[in-house]
Amino acid sequence: MSVKIPARVIGKPLYDWEIVLKDTFNLELLYKYLHETLPERKWHDLYKGGDEYEILYYEKDNGGGAKSHDIWWRAWRKPKNDAGGRLRFYFKMDIKTLLLKPGEVVIDGKKFGVDKGELGVKCWFFLDTEADRDAEGKKKSPWDTHPILKLFKRWFWERDRDEVIKQAEEELHEESMWLSAFLERYTGARKEDVLQDWVPPKGYKP
Repeated sequence: MSVKIPARVIGKPLYDWEIVLKDTFNLELLYKYLHETLPERKWHDLYKGGDEYEILYYEKDNGGGAKSHDIWWRAWRKPKNDAGGRLRFYFKMDIKTLLLKPGEVVIDGKKFGVDKGELGVKCWFFLDTEADRDAEGKKKSPWDTHPILKLFKRWFWERDRDEVIKQAEEELHEESMWLSAFLERYTGARKEDVLQDWVPPKGYKP
């Protein structure tokens, strides 16, 4: 399965934001928890429909043990209330690190491995209201081909369109807020203005 973020929506994110963290965090732990949690929330990668969200991973050795990264993730999922398959969510996340060096913190007498440097995360969330345009090769039902039934299908969609889209927008807003809270929890970050110590999440074992 291969899905592309359509040009009709790529320039019009419904929600977008950025966090910047200049302190301590754990990139490996953040990676691990994102990979575990996104599938649980029904997000799929663009190309295989699984959990291979990463489309770019670039690591640069800055010398002196410091590294920088550029990492891009892309995903899609269906809204819960769209039985007709006309809507689709898309998600972009760009992760950038600068001059990252390994370090450690001591909390309650225990040492935790951390990364020290700068972390930036930009996220965009899109809602496509015409996803059925791209359903090439999709098996059509009698509702799509019957001369009368297809008129009823269009009428039902037009009648409920505004409410369905409103619900989808609210659902996507919840996903955006969830990811923001997730990043705050696992990096100590707050959107746009972050200077906090890294705190290991509950259940984390060094």
